[in-house]
Amino acid sequence: MAIAFAFALPAQAEVLSGRVVSVIDGDTIIVLDAGKRQHKVRLSAADAPERGQPWGSRSRQVLTALACSVSEGCTSSAWR
Repeated sequence: MAIAFAFALPAQAEVLSGRVVSVIDGDTIIVLDAGKRQHKVRLSAADAPERGQPWGSRSRQVLTALACSVSEGCTSSAWR
């Protein structure tokens, strides 16, 4: 299953289709597109703690679980 992400830019919106290959923290993921290019995506309107901040690890775990629930072939070894 491919995941499509829409993210807003100042004057335009783009759609990125691909597979989540890494979760950086509670609001940032890495998506691999069909051309095998990696894109760092920061989720709009998500204000999550960064790594090293209180609840940062838990926030990352929750986003990982959400990404795994919609990404085909998700394994724990794929997450950094």
